Order: sequence, then C-alpha cells, then structure tokens
Amino acid sequence: MDFDLLSMKLRAKDLMKSTVPSPRIVGLVQGGITFGFVMGVYFISFRNMDTYRGFLYLAILELLYLNFRASSPWYCLKVSREEKTAVSDAFAAFKKKALKVFMVGLLKDICILIGMCLLLVGFIFPFYWFRFATYVVNDYDEISVFGAFGKSRELLKGHYMELLKIDMSNLGWFALAYFTSGLACFYVKPYTTLLYAEYYDYLKGQAELFGAGTE
Repeated sequence: MDFDLLSMKLRAKDLMKSTVPSPRIVGLVQGGITFGFVMGVYFISFRNMDTYRGFLYLAILELLYLNFRASSPWYCLKVSREEKTAVSDAFAAFKKKALKVFMVGLLKDICILIGMCLLLVGFIFPFYWFRFATYVVNDYDEISVFGAFGKSRELLKGHYMELLKIDMSNLGWFALAYFTSGLACFYVKPYTTLLYAEYYDYLKGQAELFGAGTE
C-alpha cells in the first residue's frame, strides 16, 4: 500500500458528494460555531469586567472550542470509513473522552506556542509531531494524553515529507478560505479535513501492516 495523494484527493471529493447529510452542512454548522467563538473572545476581551470573571469565561470558551475543534476530524473519520453520520457529529468530541480531548488540544497548543517563542519556526516541530494526536484519542480508548502524542509521532515516523506534500497541495484551498474571510470554509474545511482523515487511516494501515503501531 503506497502513498497516493491523487487517489486520496479524488476519494475525499467523492465522499463530499455522496455522504448524507452533506459534509458542507456540517461544515456550515462548525463554521458558525467557530465564528461565535471568535466573537465571544472579542466580547470578553474588550468588555470592562474584573480579571477573575474574564479569565473564567475565556477558560470555558477555550474548553468548548478545543473539543469542538476536535469534532471535525472525528466526524471526517466516520465519513472516510463510510460509517453512518449525522449533523450532531459536528459535536462528536463532546460525546466521549471530552476531558482527554481538551487536554490533548490544550497541551498541543502550548507546545506550539513555546516553539514559536523559542524559535520563530519552532512551532513546526510540535505542529507536525502531534498532528494526529486527536485522531489517536478517538481510536484508542485506553491511551493516555501523553500516549496520544507519542502515538502520533510513531505513526508519522518516516512520513513527514508526505504530510508536507499534502499541506503544500492544499495551499490554494487555505488561500481561498483566507481571502474570502472564511466564507469558503464551509466547503474547504470539510474537504481538507477529509483528506487528512484519509491520510491518517493510511498511516494507521501502514503501522498495522508493518507491526509498528498496534497495541
């Protein structure tokens, strides 16, 4: 089983067309909630309120956002595996392992921030090392938070150039989302996340084939 980016892209596009309910609908729901998160942070940051209350509200928003952010790849994994889906899967990470999902997302963001502070491009290392930690949490019930980070690195060992190739191939989609102020995300986000879900399953299959990622 060789890496075939073109086949992954074609399959992701076919799944976008054939899946019911449409990933575009789920993407629209997720886009609306992401916009609500940004507005919530803006509202809290600029209102005159005491520090304790502001911090508490921001912490609650962050908790909700990190779990919501993880729901997108979890939903796309179900689509990629041709499992039954529903619009409620836009909140998949709230249904199970919510605390673990939050901790993985928070620690990953902290690692990226530290990497940026220590070295301007230092964020690249945790960004790629821990890219699929959230996916791992979905698939391995007993795995710990740090175990999810380790498993992500293990799955990606020897495959970083493939992932970079996928990222580079998606630059046009990311630019479209940026220059439309996020309006194109209802299509771009489900498609690109589906593509990464396809690639994660490829990595998992490679690990199982060669006995490097089973537990």
